[in-house]
Amino acid sequence: MIPSNYCKRFLPSTFRKVSNSAKAFPMMVFASSSSSLRTQQLSNYSSGLFESSVRNFYRTTHFKQQQDENEKVEAQHVADRSDCILNGTHENFQSIIESGEPIIVDFYADWCGPCKKLGPALERNTLKHGGVFKLIKVNIDEQPQIAEAFQVQEVPTVVFIMDRKLVDRFKGAIPDESVAQALDNFAQYVTRTKSGGSVEQQQAPTVDADSPEYLLGIAAQLLKNGDLDEASKVYSQVVEKSMDQELPDFAAKGLSGLLTISLFQYKMDAAKSIISRLQKDHIELTKSDKEISEAISLYELYKEAGDEVVNAIHEGKPVESLGTEKEKVLYLYLLGHAKEAIEHGISLLKKSATKADGRAALIRILDCLEKKDDKKKLVMDTRKRMASLLF
Repeated sequence: MIPSNYCKRFLPSTFRKVSNSAKAFPMMVFASSSSSLRTQQLSNYSSGLFESSVRNFYRTTHFKQQQDENEKVEAQHVADRSDCILNGTHENFQSIIESGEPIIVDFYADWCGPCKKLGPALERNTLKHGGVFKLIKVNIDEQPQIAEAFQVQEVPTVVFIMDRKLVDRFKGAIPDESVAQALDNFAQYVTRTKSGGSVEQQQAPTVDADSPEYLLGIAAQLLKNGDLDEASKVYSQVVEKSMDQELPDFAAKGLSGLLTISLFQYKMDAAKSIISRLQKDHIELTKSDKEISEAISLYELYKEAGDEVVNAIHEGKPVESLGTEKEKVLYLYLLGHAKEAIEHGISLLKKSATKADGRAALIRILDCLEKKDDKKKLVMDTRKRMASLLF
């Protein structure tokens, strides 16, 4: 059996030497099994998307359509380079191992959501390296003997093998940039080892998968894709681990992630409670950290918008369905039409009957936009226009 203590990773972070005592992979480990290996879907995913993520969340239909198109392109690309990406089976896996070639094994399941995100990233980056190593994809439900040999308990699980030795592994979905870095590092490892460098001299980048920093990186990907339940679990872990390790900055970022999810789900009581905690325990960060400050500003905008606006967004109702002009301005902004929302707000300032609504809406919008470096000119120009109409 593969030793369970192989936990080094080619992921970017601190470095750890690869052990020279890695045992050759046992060839006769695939005893037949009548029961299919069942694994649990990994829940460790892991802020900073906030307002843009809110808009992305309400555009799930477009996201899925784009994702389908990307998968079609990736499928064609893989078909063109089938020599680099293979399906691992009970029949061919032993010969692949015996060849001694450098390989990456991707253990996945069809029902696993994170696998569907990680798989294409592994394939893209394998093709990028043009044959330095091969990617072997193993479906754990169809090939339980292979999964059992590697003691796979969670999917996705990815292992790195060279010269019949298991040199690295990691579990769980990771951000695309971390996938690219991990495979770049493995390619360098393979090249240096083949050129005569000893295994002891190679350094394998690793990362603590339980660290708050790592989990926060994962959370951004989850939040972007709308996996709110999993993201919430990870943010809660970030808060707990950060408090245990006395890392207040990470605890605050974990709380801000939970705040964003509460806003997604329009759980205003939960959001209010989180803000109270942030202001009590992390008052300085609520002012200095842009992500946390932005989340709080978004909370204030949601409060200003009210139930009618949020319900209209969730139900896909047109802007005309809203009762007040202020609601229409905030509706447009939350859907990502910042400039259109501002223009509508400015038009309200020109009429005495709607001036108060226009001012209230624009103040909330500018409070959110001023946290963004690329929106400073828009904020400045809008404030000048408001001043000329109000004073």
